[in-house]
Amino acid sequence: MNPSDNSKHQSVEGLNDQKKVVGTSRRRFLGRFSKKWLFAVGVVSLIIVVGIGYFVWWNFFQQNDSSDAVNSDVVFVIAEREYSKSEIENIISYPRQQSPDTDINVFARKVYDIYLKKADVESSGITVGNDEIEAAKIELFPDELNRELAGTWAWLVAYEQVLDAKIANQSSTGNAEGYVFVFGFTSHMKLDSETPPQYTDEDTALIEADKAYAKERAESYRSELQQGSVMPDQLISLIQADSRLYSFYQENGVNSVKFEGLTLDKPGTTGALRDERVLDYITTAQQSGFSDVVINQDDEGLLDGYPTSLYYFFVTLDKTESEYKNLNETGPAEDRFNARYEGL
Repeated sequence: MNPSDNSKHQSVEGLNDQKKVVGTSRRRFLGRFSKKWLFAVGVVSLIIVVGIGYFVWWNFFQQNDSSDAVNSDVVFVIAEREYSKSEIENIISYPRQQSPDTDINVFARKVYDIYLKKADVESSGITVGNDEIEAAKIELFPDELNRELAGTWAWLVAYEQVLDAKIANQSSTGNAEGYVFVFGFTSHMKLDSETPPQYTDEDTALIEADKAYAKERAESYRSELQQGSVMPDQLISLIQADSRLYSFYQENGVNSVKFEGLTLDKPGTTGALRDERVLDYITTAQQSGFSDVVINQDDEGLLDGYPTSLYYFFVTLDKTESEYKNLNETGPAEDRFNARYEGL
């Protein structure tokens, strides 16, 4: 072989060897790059999958959690209308300020009852005009500032008063439901004496002071009842806890009392309902609502040495025998309006 040819052959082999080395290095590099690339793609894909899964889970959880929060915020429902906690707390803020010791649900339940009654009577075609409500608001809340502060609460109790009057005008008074509130002024009277008692000037002054106190309390509590800042059953307890109002005479028959479904001339009728002036008011009232504060007898003199006037009273007539008779024919309002009270 020609030396020059041998040299060329070696050069070609060297070049081939270099190509092999380069090729091998390139394959090794590409192999390592491919593995790293695949690993990176896998990691990124895993992160994306986990991220999507977490987002879906978080979104689902938040929706359910939000739904639960909304449901727990509902105080009551009437005809699919949900009344929220914040809404009801705003409405009852005024009576709560007036009676901070009263259970909040007492006021919230009254709002529920009025709204349910409103839905009930409106479905039967009974309407209440805005002018009537405004007039009732002024009557119940004569002070303009208090009327403004009471807000929706004032509107509701005024609406209820006008509505009850409309319904009562369509009703009879054979049977009645409501309350009689008795404010005695007998603390210094000698009613347990076997003989006509003798009163000194000092005794008379004490009796007159008790009498003035009873009248003031009666008028004040009547106003609070109308405004909704005290409830009827609460008032009975307040009267009984006041020794100047609840004394000998009340303990022996004449007392503040709730009457419900009571036939007024039924034998055995007890307490203040035996008083003719109480019976006269209930049996002749043309509408539901509040009587004036009156004394139990017109004659304020003495009868056989005993005073004939022993207490002030007023009556709240809630409803009469035939009240809501047309409404109730179609079943209880809560069922018809799918209403429920959850609580506050």
